[in-house]
This record gives sequence, C-alpha cells and structure tokens, in this order.
Amino acid sequence: MRFIFIALLFFLSVSPLYASNKVYVLVYHTFMGKKIKYDISIQEFQKQLLDLHSHGFSFISFDDIKHGKVNGDKNILITIDDGHRTILDAYYSVLKPLGIKPLLGINTFIIGKKPYVLTWEELQQLTREGCAIASHGYFHLFINDELYTKNNRYFKLEVFESKKMLEEKLGITVDTFVYPFGVVNDIGKQALSQAGYTYAFTIKWGPLSLPLAHNTLELPRYMYQNNWNSIANAIIYKNKKRTPAREPEKILVSTTHQLKGIHQ
Repeated sequence: MRFIFIALLFFLSVSPLYASNKVYVLVYHTFMGKKIKYDISIQEFQKQLLDLHSHGFSFISFDDIKHGKVNGDKNILITIDDGHRTILDAYYSVLKPLGIKPLLGINTFIIGKKPYVLTWEELQQLTREGCAIASHGYFHLFINDELYTKNNRYFKLEVFESKKMLEEKLGITVDTFVYPFGVVNDIGKQALSQAGYTYAFTIKWGPLSLPLAHNTLELPRYMYQNNWNSIANAIIYKNKKRTPAREPEKILVSTTHQLKGIHQ
C-alpha cells in the first residue's frame, strides 16, 4: 500500500495534467521612444525582453498555447495593440531576431488610413512572418451595455465586422478578440461567442494557467505603462526575494550571436 501511495505521488508530480504550466502575457502599444503613456523605445523594449530571458523565461507564441506546446511556469507571450506603424521596427529589429511571434490586436477601421498606422499590405507581411492577429474592435469603442443599447450598429461593427474584415483582408481565421480599453462584461462575451471568437484578452493582471479550460473570453494580461519595475516585480520576483536584475546592457554583446536560442 505504501508503494502504491508513493507511486501515485510520483505520477501526480510528473504528469502533464497536474503540471503548473503558466504564461505571462505582456501588452505593448507603440515604440517611438517618447515620454507618453504606453510608449517605449526600441532599445528599452529589447532590454526588457533580454531581462526576462536572463531570468530563465522563454518566449512562446499564441499557437503554442492553443496546441498545448507550453511547459513550465516561466513563459512569456508578447501582444501589441492598435496597429501602430512602429510595430514593423519592433518586429524586424527586436522580435524576429529573438524568434518571437507576437499577437497583434488590430482595430480595423483605421488600418491604412493614417500615416502612423500599418497598411493592409504591411499586416499581410507580418501575418506571413508568423505574427498572430486578433480583432481589437472596429473603431476601438467600449464593448459595454451602453454601446449595445444606444448604438447597436456600432456594437456589431466592433465585434462582428472587425472579425470579418480581418479574415477577408488577410485570408486567415480570427478566433481571438482584444477588448478595447480592457472593458469586458456579459453582453460583450455573449456577442463574442455568437461571432465565433474562442479567446479574448483583458488587461487584468495575472498569469494564464494552462491548459485553458474555462473563461477563455476573459484572459489576463500585464500592460506596460512606462513602469517596467511593477511588471518585473509581479513576474520575475513573484514569490521570491527581490534581488536586482542582471543588467541587460551587460549581455548585449553581439546581436546575432547572443540572441540565438531565446525562443523556446
């Protein structure tokens, strides 16, 4: 009997079903290097990712999450909202060399209409590179009861038309929504289900526990707001003594060499 008990404990400790698999989802917006909320420079962005890597974190894609290819509790998914044109620089100068495939939240109405946002051709290019695409609404409006009641046409544009437009323009299936302003409620989740979304992201802080079994229309993310320390303390130093992080500058030796092998 004692042998059976020990064997059971061993099974539970190594079985994937009981493994503590977690992902910390980070959300960024623009990469201009200006002192405005939610913005970050390309250089600081790279330092943050290298900081995470130096503390043992791996970078995974949203497809990895969907297909059960994530192990352990030190995983990072990068998401970028709004479709600002600086995503191109961030992707080709930082993310691609690191082997990182971000999830891009796109509010469709503005794409190709302003010089500071991506064009549809650029979005197609990023899709071919392996970047995942999520709807971030049509006009980027609050998905709430007020919009549903006072302007139901706009409500449907946010949820249904944005998905349809992304699928038609990019030739992909869109099963993920990113709530504008992080606002989520029952009427919104009900509409997302009707539209055919399987996943949706908020900006509530907390890790994703895998496998995703329930509440997939209210997934948490950590939003960068010009304060990396708050995120580092929540992720890197969670449940451990807060010792100073290894300085990212000291591991910036040669971009092609030292960036190898960072992607899981």
